[in-house]
Parts: sequence; C-alpha cells; structure tokens
Amino acid sequence: MAGARQNGSPISHVAEGIDEGITELFLQLGNETRLAILLALANESAPITRETYDPSGLSAVPFSELRELVGIRDPGNFNYHLRELEGTFIRKGEDGYELLPAGNRIVATVVSIAGTEEVTLEPTEIDLACPQCGAPTLVTYQRGRMYHLCTECDGNIVVGDRHPPRILSGIVLDRSVLRDRSPEDLLLVQYGWKFYSFALAMQGICIMCSGQMEGTINVCDDHEPSPRGPCGSCGFTYEAAGHFSCSVCNHSMLWGVIPLSSIHPAGIGFCWEADIELDFGSGSLDTLRRLYDLYNDSTVSIQSYDPPSVSVTLRNNDDELTISFDEDLTAVHVTTT
Repeated sequence: MAGARQNGSPISHVAEGIDEGITELFLQLGNETRLAILLALANESAPITRETYDPSGLSAVPFSELRELVGIRDPGNFNYHLRELEGTFIRKGEDGYELLPAGNRIVATVVSIAGTEEVTLEPTEIDLACPQCGAPTLVTYQRGRMYHLCTECDGNIVVGDRHPPRILSGIVLDRSVLRDRSPEDLLLVQYGWKFYSFALAMQGICIMCSGQMEGTINVCDDHEPSPRGPCGSCGFTYEAAGHFSCSVCNHSMLWGVIPLSSIHPAGIGFCWEADIELDFGSGSLDTLRRLYDLYNDSTVSIQSYDPPSVSVTLRNNDDELTISFDEDLTAVHVTTT
C-alpha cells in the first residue's frame, strides 16, 4: 500500500501486507444477506443476567430461527452465506450461531453510520455558562463531532475552517449519540466519554482497541493566552497538557493536566470530599458547574521543561490536593492540605 506509515505500528504492517485474504474478509460483508445475519444475531442476543450469562459468548440462535429472522427461504443458499461468515464474524456451536467479537464490531459500525443523510444538531443554547467568560454556551453536532461552544469568547482551542469557532471542548462521537437525548444530555455524554476514556488512557488502555496507551506531558514554553482565549503559540488555553497515543491503532487524545488530575484516583477522592460526584448520567449540569469552579481555582506549576514535569494543585475552599507528574504522566508525588 503506497504511502503507508513507516513507524512500525500494527497499522503499518497491515497496510504493507494487504493481500487477497484481507480483502476477502471485506468482500464477505459486501452482501445484504450476510449483513442481515449479523444484525439478526445481535438483535436476538439475550441481555446478560446471572441466569443467561454464558462465559463462552453471546446466546446462540438456531439455524431455522435465524433463517426465518433473515427471511431466506432456501436453506442451501442461507447455509452458503453462513459459511462465508464463519470463523471470522460468527461461530457455530451446539445450540446455533453467535457473533464473534469482529462481528460485534461490524454491527456497532453499521448501526453508528446507518442512514445516508448527514446528521447534525444546529447550535443550541443550554443552561450552562462559559467557564472562561461567563457567557451563554451552545451544544452542536457537526461532521461526526460533538462541540461545546461559547457565544462570546474564543474558547479553549485555536481552530480552522473545518470546525466551528469558539470551541470549549469537542470529541468524535457516533451519530447514535443524538438518539433520545436533549442538548444538555449530549453535553453530559461528551464529558462522561472524555472522563472515562482518559481514565482508561491514564491506566495505559486504549478505549478504541484495548491496545497500549502511552502518555506524555506537552508544555508550551512560550505560553501567552489572550484575554479572550487560546495561546497563539500552542493553540490552547492550558499551558500543560497530557497527550496519549495508542501503539496499536494510533488513536490519540489531548487534554489539560488540571482536568486530568481530577481523574487520578486521588483527584476522584478529592472531588468526592468536595461534594462533586463525577456522575454524568444524572441529567443535571450541576456536576459540570462544580467542576468548572474547581478548575478555575486550580493552578499548574511547571517543574521542568526538559524533561517536562508539572505539579497540579486542585483547590476547594481551604482544601488542597497537589499531584506531581513526570514526563510520562506518572504521578510521582501526592500531597493534601
């Protein structure tokens, strides 16, 4: 494959080694009946309970029942399509057919992109003030991304034409996030996803592929944020950020070290003692309001630029928690006062 990245990652090796076998896997899915089989198996999977849990995998669907669900009359033809999927996407057991992990991933992808129309949410005002300037804020979904925007200041990030202006935060989320959720719920989903995906990253786990995440601290050595928003040198309002990159799928993430400190186990405990429950499924924006207050009262001290190391102090009234991070985002010292 021309232009493959020469970084030794699994992606590079796969890109360089694409052959008929790999191409055939995708050709197997280029058929309406086979996709219908995967979707039917997913739809018939019983919810996992103590009574239904099977350590061997999802619940199996018998041949005749699966054929009826898919709507194929000819048993021979249906059996042919099953054989094309077996081993990679489904498996045949004593009780019938069930999805393999690769089949589950295909189903999740199909559901997330179902429909040909572009799914958007026009900028909608919510009852949450900008943590930087106090102005009203908006939630929008565009080009597969959820954005939280300020209506007045320049936000947290310098952006180009591909993104809306005045971004406070934004992440990639499948369009299914819009289903049956209010704009306020969408913002809570965004922050919940960020918190727990970064929490996994800090433990060395990639939320996308379960590969090894490696963390580093990025420090701007010429940091001068403007009164309205980001620094012209680094493009962010925060001087120090944690950067995570997966050695398997190249998924990467970047966030300021202050919010990352609140995800550290000591930070979670500090938030709990400060009556800030990191609950993003409650439907209430109070958690974000309290977090914004905590972040605004907190400070970052650069201990070293080369190699980079920082100390973050979270403050709540007279209580303080200081976490010192080395260059790979390992907490090397934790103190409370």
